[in-house]
Amino acid sequence: MAELAAPVVPAEFFRAVRDFAIEDAALVSRFLAHAFPGREIDSERFPAEVLQRLAIILRLREWERRQITCHLEAGLPAANELIQTLMLELASGTLSSVAARLHPQVLRVLHQSILWDTDDATVRFRVEIRMDLQDEVLAHLAELLIHLYEETDKR
Repeated sequence: MAELAAPVVPAEFFRAVRDFAIEDAALVSRFLAHAFPGREIDSERFPAEVLQRLAIILRLREWERRQITCHLEAGLPAANELIQTLMLELASGTLSSVAARLHPQVLRVLHQSILWDTDDATVRFRVEIRMDLQDEVLAHLAELLIHLYEETDKR
């Protein structure tokens, strides 16, 4: 059986992935700061799955707001679907490994559909993500995260 050759991925793409990860971390931090105004939050008290999924949700939500749909065309779920699933799982206390399944798919979309190899801010989708912090659906998700965080205080 012949070995499959690994796809050639330019070094610039790896730098772009690093940049996206940094942006995702900053995005989640901003979201948590908005959800917990005036409070010092220890993000390590949240399961990694929640933080990773939150990063994916916030990025996809912003893409959809900007009418960027390449992730939907690639078979990824809409942000609202991910939000609903996460909210149901948080309410039931059982988290599945959705982020681990979605991260490779998001990276594939980034590699194939997003202009990651440019510094031109007019065409690069990753340019500062501006969350709508008044988003009602995200506000409900924030309420659940607050509840989860406060529950860990009681343990």
